[in-house]
Amino acid sequence: MSLMEQIKAKAKADQKHILLPEGTEERTVQAAARITAEGIAKVTLFGKREEIEAVAKKFDVSLDGIDTIDPETHPDYQTYVDRFYEMRKLKGVTPEKAADMIKNPRRSALLPAPCDRYDRYAADCIPLRFRLRP
Repeated sequence: MSLMEQIKAKAKADQKHILLPEGTEERTVQAAARITAEGIAKVTLFGKREEIEAVAKKFDVSLDGIDTIDPETHPDYQTYVDRFYEMRKLKGVTPEKAADMIKNPRRSALLPAPCDRYDRYAADCIPLRFRLRP
């Protein structure tokens, strides 16, 4: 048995629930489908359901068995905003800015409320872009 087969077998034996905040990113959707199809873990994608479905359709990927969370329509949205504001108010974040910032899946998925529901969190599939000054 190869090393990858050993890792997969161990993961299947002790299934975890993984939260992937970049749920509208094509590689994330493809990985979630593969992980779910192979029975390696339970996966939840963070993002707008319509956008996730569009990516899945584009790459002919099944979302069967994959949950999604849209942070803006989630019943705990205001709780997330309030928590984020409390965490960042000393840095100058206003309640309005917190509501806008929480729409970024990387930020909202890191809040304690959603993270308490998952065993693992994996992010940074989308490369960070920044400007270099001349």
